[in-house]
Amino acid sequence: MQRIQLHSAGAGLVLGALTLLASLDAVSAADSPAPSEPRSAPSLETIKALAGDWYKLNEAGEPTDEIVSSYRVTAAGNAVVETVYPGTEHEMLSVYFEDDGRLEMTHYCMLNNSPTYVAKNGAEGEIVYECIGGGNLKEADRHMHTGRIQKLGADRYVSKWTMMEAGEVAMVVESDVVRR
Repeated sequence: MQRIQLHSAGAGLVLGALTLLASLDAVSAADSPAPSEPRSAPSLETIKALAGDWYKLNEAGEPTDEIVSSYRVTAAGNAVVETVYPGTEHEMLSVYFEDDGRLEMTHYCMLNNSPTYVAKNGAEGEIVYECIGGGNLKEADRHMHTGRIQKLGADRYVSKWTMMEAGEVAMVVESDVVRR
C-alpha cells in the first residue's frame, strides 16, 4: 500500500480545494429544487399518470384478474418504476427517468439484459421508444428494440413492442390494458 504524505504547503492547497468544493456544493444545493418540487419533462408526467395496476383485457374487452404491469412513482417524483408481470416467473422491471430534458427508460429484462430506451413524442397521447444500447447487450442479441404506448383514456392504453434478434424481427408483443 502506497502512502502519500503532504507537506504543509500541499496540505494547505488540498484544504483550500476541499473548502472551495464544499462552498460550490452548498451554492449548487441552494439553487437546486427541494425534493418536494421535482423537475420533470412532460413525457415523464405522462408516465407518472400511469401510476397504479394495469390489467389485461379479455376477448370481450373486459378486465381480467391478470396484472400486466404496475407503475409506482418514486425518487421524490423524479422516476417511475414499472413492474411487468408482477409476481410471475417472467417478472421484469423498467425505470423511467429524465436525463438532460429527455425521457429515458432502462428495462431489466428476463432475457438477462438491460436495454435503455429514449422516448420521443408520437401521435397524440403516444410515446415511442427506441433502444439506444444497454447492459449485457450486443446489437445482434435478442431484445425489445422499439415500443409504442398509446393512451386511449385516463384508464386504458395499448402498447406494442418489437423484439429483434440478429437484425430481424423475432416477435411483436401487444397489450391492451385498463386500470381498475
